[in-house]
Amino acid sequence: MFKPEEAWEIIRRNAEKAMKTQIVFRSLKKHKPYIVKAVKDNSITIQRKNLKTTNKLRLKDLSTDSFKRLLKEGNIKRRNLLKPVAKETALVLFHPQLGWSEDGEFIISND
Repeated sequence: MFKPEEAWEIIRRNAEKAMKTQIVFRSLKKHKPYIVKAVKDNSITIQRKNLKTTNKLRLKDLSTDSFKRLLKEGNIKRRNLLKPVAKETALVLFHPQLGWSEDGEFIISND
């Protein structure tokens, strides 16, 4: 079962691995490349590769009503969980119990 109280630690650990190994990950629809620039206890800094644009995925982002709805309903429409896209993409990538629907329109819980 997906445990919200453990989600951040799982995401943070996987983001650290991605940063250390310099993994490039891409947004689902436009395939924009991103890398993890920094990982702290309460935030992950995501940078669009070859640009200086950064976004922070924060622990507080995971306590929103949308995230609670994902846990309850098992799926949520893309771009309705977190904004910008970099945050949503990272969240799905770094938590093994999250994924995309076959059509790429929904974030799903793989429980």
